[in-house]
Amino acid sequence: LISYDAAGDIVDDYPGITFGDGIPSGFIDEYVDAYEGTVTKLEVGAVVTVNAKSASGFIDEYVDAYDTGLDSTRFTGNITAIDVTPARVGITAVAPTEPLTRLLIDPSGWPAEDELSRLDRICHAAEVSMSSDATETHATMIARDADEKLETAWDLLREVTDATGGLIYADRYGTLTYRGRDELPETLYVADPDATLVDGLQMSEELGEVINELEVSWGDGQKFTLEDTESREAWGRRARKITIPVSVESEARALAQEELDDHSSPYWSLSSATVMISLADAQMMGRLLTADLDDAVELPALLPAFPMPTYPSPLIGSTETLHPSEWRP
Repeated sequence: LISYDAAGDIVDDYPGITFGDGIPSGFIDEYVDAYEGTVTKLEVGAVVTVNAKSASGFIDEYVDAYDTGLDSTRFTGNITAIDVTPARVGITAVAPTEPLTRLLIDPSGWPAEDELSRLDRICHAAEVSMSSDATETHATMIARDADEKLETAWDLLREVTDATGGLIYADRYGTLTYRGRDELPETLYVADPDATLVDGLQMSEELGEVINELEVSWGDGQKFTLEDTESREAWGRRARKITIPVSVESEARALAQEELDDHSSPYWSLSSATVMISLADAQMMGRLLTADLDDAVELPALLPAFPMPTYPSPLIGSTETLHPSEWRP
């Protein structure tokens, strides 16, 4: 944040701002009057949002068209640190998931139950609310002993996703959200080549990602092994061990089989791609700005040197850069 008072050459208007009882701000005319200015108090723990807005107005291209402009919330969280330096105030804010990594709760004596009931139990113990789009259950979570040690709420939530293949995250409005593995959109969010082919793209294919033998631990220490013989003959034995915290073997086998099927052969991956929001058309911009984690996206019309003409993938993460002259996620 730029403090107008500490960098007065960039603004002609007043009042300025103060931070608590700290940096003085305002206009003083010692012969006529005094103006104390407004006060903006920043506090650690306060809610902070990041919004992106654009101007609206008329565009005359053969006919009159009215552009209502853009108003989009990009982030909601809480301030965890404030750093004051001349001309600038730095704010560090985190999403609502961060406190859950430090909050310890007691899982002692929890019964075996489906994942939605377990999520409700964790959220009740952590005194948080969660939005969920899951319409059916996929797993029966293991029971907990009466003398279990304390665990963080985030670790317990992640235990559920390990059992279901679902996803827990905080959306741009600060809402803690659970997305079941079957609750995925049918429509791909397709980015226009003019907006995506602006930086270099790098694709890679690695044999190290292949799994063709899976040793699975489930329930109270039970185990089974799954193999893909065709993959093993082609690439040699590539084994991995995983733990699925469910109490029903058929549920553990179903999730383990999905894991094996997804990794039995090498696949092309794209580490990241830059999208220039200003180069996307209005319809595409709206789709991109509402995309959530695990949404299906597709980069179309890749260059001829690439091993595939388009690249479809679930959205596993994003970083946005906002600048007065450009916006890149």
